[in-house]
Amino acid sequence: MHTSLVCALVEKGIHVLVDKPLAYKLEDARKMKEASERGGGVIITNWPIAWKPSVRFGEEVIRSGALGEVLRIHFHNPDSLGPFCHGENVSEEQQAGEWWFQKECGGGSLIDYCCYGCSLLLEYLHKRPEQVVAVTKNFLHPFGDAEDYAGLLLNFDRAVGLLEGTWSTYASGSPTGPVVWGTKGAMVVDYGKESRVDLYQEQFSKTPSHSYTQMENQNLDGRQSIEEEVLHFLDTGKNLLPMLEFRRNMEVAAILEAAIHSAKSQKMETILYE
Repeated sequence: MHTSLVCALVEKGIHVLVDKPLAYKLEDARKMKEASERGGGVIITNWPIAWKPSVRFGEEVIRSGALGEVLRIHFHNPDSLGPFCHGENVSEEQQAGEWWFQKECGGGSLIDYCCYGCSLLLEYLHKRPEQVVAVTKNFLHPFGDAEDYAGLLLNFDRAVGLLEGTWSTYASGSPTGPVVWGTKGAMVVDYGKESRVDLYQEQFSKTPSHSYTQMENQNLDGRQSIEEEVLHFLDTGKNLLPMLEFRRNMEVAAILEAAIHSAKSQKMETILYE
């Protein structure tokens, strides 16, 4: 929905900050890329999850080799009953008119929450999934045609990812995740009220080998929020964090597009990145 506005701005050399996801159609992402190349404006995609210390630290743990080869990752969003579940006095009739619940307008929990999982998979694995199969349901919001639950299974050459985006979870009873399993251990990330990473390195153990709660990355001082990151980019001209860069977010758009196709076809779909 924002593609034409973003294109108009970057063609004039104006940098643009958009909220996640950049797009859920590869064609829209391509249009923005071409406009950016013509005019010189840079498109930055903000991910609120990028500023969670536990999420960043999780990537460091994987890079350290503590988990061995990563085999699978499971992501689900924190407990949510939808966009108006925090005490807003909005009737079902009013909600039915909101874009959140309309597929045509980009509504639904797949785009809203599974996009986070797509971004995290790319961040943690440093490689792209090849195929995706998606299942969507509308459990609690029958006044709209958009899903309030989406489950995606993504196939990599030597890994799998399971992503769940839901507006139908009253209470999960578990940390936010993501949960990462490797050949040498497992890692549970929690970016909720208590930012925490638990590392399991003993076979069959239910007790963490290490638990981390102090995880500020000193190498990213001055880049701990979207405001700081944008100012750092403008002041230094150095690359943005990978999660915010255009190429990464174009890959997220490709995954989302294939997932939406899969939900319709009820078949595994190949992800087309070009």
